[in-house]
Amino acid sequence: DGDAWAIVRAQLHRHDGDAITYVQATFGSLWDEHATDKVTFASRIGPVEGYGGNEAGLVDAEGEAVDAEASVFGERLTRERALEHALLPDFWELLDWLALQDPDIAENVAHGPAR
Repeated sequence: DGDAWAIVRAQLHRHDGDAITYVQATFGSLWDEHATDKVTFASRIGPVEGYGGNEAGLVDAEGEAVDAEASVFGERLTRERALEHALLPDFWELLDWLALQDPDIAENVAHGPAR
């Protein structure tokens, strides 16, 4: 509908030939600095020992707890809280879309594990 659905921050890394992507996404009343419904999910996409390709998994949303950032990121969810959150399906949908449609993220994800 043309409204922002989430704010995304991605970090793209290459370590010993492996491509690792960290994504944090904030959902909620994004443009209201006083809103209390904002939550931030985080994921790591990259190789996992024992698997042949990239895997996406929830991780703790990181960042220093600074009052100014609370108005932007809201509650930074731990992995455990994220697993129980009602917006988890939305986060997975967004992550899938980013891995396919965002050129930088898609390239890093496609690079995958070192061969």
